[in-house]
Amino acid sequence: MASGMSETLWHLDSITDRFAFQRAAVTRAVHNKTGLILNVGCKEDPVPLKPLAPDRVVNCDISDYDFIENRPNCQDVLFDCARDRWPYNDREACLVVMGDILEHLGVEDVRFALAEARRVGGSLAVTTPHDTSPDMCCDEFANRFARGERHRTCFTEALLRELLVEAGWKVTHFRTVDYVFLPEGYLVFCE
Repeated sequence: MASGMSETLWHLDSITDRFAFQRAAVTRAVHNKTGLILNVGCKEDPVPLKPLAPDRVVNCDISDYDFIENRPNCQDVLFDCARDRWPYNDREACLVVMGDILEHLGVEDVRFALAEARRVGGSLAVTTPHDTSPDMCCDEFANRFARGERHRTCFTEALLRELLVEAGWKVTHFRTVDYVFLPEGYLVFCE
């Protein structure tokens, strides 16, 4: 840890809120690493992460407007994380944050996004719900909406771990928590 940084800042076992988890990951990166911090699937930056390090946090999204919430997104860079090669060099980012985005992608798209995150990033913070709602994880239902607007993948711990390892990530922290709007979800950190 950097000099003067509190050990409790990164005590993950005490964090149960997905936004607090994302903030802790970004704060740790700001104090201990160099490089960009990519907030992929930023939407309106609800955490918010950008103010933690405005010169290093890059908000990324597929669209500049959220049609479900009827408001603009706070993106700095537009690209499709699940289909486009990310516009960053290998290891240009010290951290990639994927907060509540992976469940909006199909499994093949998740594979691509996690592989690109691995290519450009040194570490990864993921928060995702375990959404077992039949409508939310059904392609027939999800296909009625624009890509990214509805849940497509029902993550279990086993599936999430499998996809992370397949992409080359080493899971260093995995925690199941009450996800507030669903009974459970996952807070994951990888290197």
